[in-house]
Amino acid sequence: MKFHTKFGEVVSREVSTSLQRSHSLLLKDNVNLSPLFTWLHNLGVKTIEDVKSEKFKTFLQQIKFNCELKFEVDEETPMLIFRNIVPLQGDFSRGVVEYLNMFYKAMYNAEEVYL
Repeated sequence: MKFHTKFGEVVSREVSTSLQRSHSLLLKDNVNLSPLFTWLHNLGVKTIEDVKSEKFKTFLQQIKFNCELKFEVDEETPMLIFRNIVPLQGDFSRGVVEYLNMFYKAMYNAEEVYL
């Protein structure tokens, strides 16, 4: 699936089981996300729980709640993984874009997100 974000167009690989769906954004498929992977690595962020700023964490939790998606960073095979929370649910087309746009805002307009 293709998503249009502030990072540009990104491509995901989708996996579905009887209860869970996920979309993975591999770095090798999306070289335009390289600054994001570096930024997340430098901050030590792999999930929402790793975010230190309470304001930024609140924004991410709001996306998680509204879109029923959680994210995870796999550094071994550099990729961002988005998984549904509720079985057979999750608004991937909206959630992935919102997460990536929020990361972009935090990277380039930190005062809006952190302060």
